Amino acid sequence: MGDDSGAHLRRIVEETIKTIHPGSAEYPHRVELANYVTPAEVEVHLWAYLGESGLVVAGQDFGELVERLHHDTDYEYWVSVDWDDVPRVEALLRTELQAHKRPSVLEFLRIAWDKGRFKTDVDFTNWLSDHGINSKFASY
Repeated sequence: MGDDSGAHLRRIVEETIKTIHPGSAEYPHRVELANYVTPAEVEVHLWAYLGESGLVVAGQDFGELVERLHHDTDYEYWVSVDWDDVPRVEALLRTELQAHKRPSVLEFLRIAWDKGRFKTDVDFTNWLSDHGINSKFASY
């Protein structure tokens, strides 16, 4: 009864990773989503990749404010979506972007960021929540 497309997508990505980087935990397919400096002079870097847990939007912030808030020179964080939900994220983005071609979910995310649909990881997390898609947040 369940949709097995998330598991199928995960198997394809895992096989691709084994072919490109045998024995490596690194994921070769990563797209840059954003690089900008906020009015508070925080340097923000965001990217997305398909990892062991599924779809991951990762970020790293730098700046004096980051040091004051986190007592470290940088702040790293991740929003992850389980493999079972990745096809739904892809389908929703395809619909919202009115895309006729079928690029990967990573390319859809890049396009969505380029078009201003998301500006931050919080925008993406809220969008997921609005569509009933669970995500996990981690940071250090």
